[in-house]
Amino acid sequence: MDYVIAKGTAAPLQIAAIHDRATMPDLVRKIERHGGTAVKALREADRPFGRATVIYGDHEDEKALIESPDGAEIDVGWEVDAPFESHGLGIVTVTTPAGPSASTTHVGPYYDLYKAHLAIRQWCREEGRTKIGPNWEVYDHPVEGQPHRTDVFYLIG
Repeated sequence: MDYVIAKGTAAPLQIAAIHDRATMPDLVRKIERHGGTAVKALREADRPFGRATVIYGDHEDEKALIESPDGAEIDVGWEVDAPFESHGLGIVTVTTPAGPSASTTHVGPYYDLYKAHLAIRQWCREEGRTKIGPNWEVYDHPVEGQPHRTDVFYLIG
């Protein structure tokens, strides 16, 4: 898949999320568990919510921290229009970063999502841009029969 990288200004998204640390081997399990816990709490509270979102506390330029043995901090949750917290479940309101960004859209299976991250990192090298701070993924869950669509964002300097 060829990725088109868009340079823009990311607006903050408010997320009802669970904070954790993950490595590549346990990432999918933690995203599924925390996303499920958060959506269940939102539904039980009869609170509207939007797209699933994962924020990665990744600050290295070349190799993602998630690939290291210590992993990276993650926040997993759902877009909300007002703060939502459930301290018993570890859910707090966080926001995605805001500012100059590079983004791309991945269409297809999640196991190929890393290719979108690689494309943005490559674009940063080619454009002489520095990625700063966390990066994040926003998932649009498909209608049955359609492929997954995920938007990937990096703050850039």
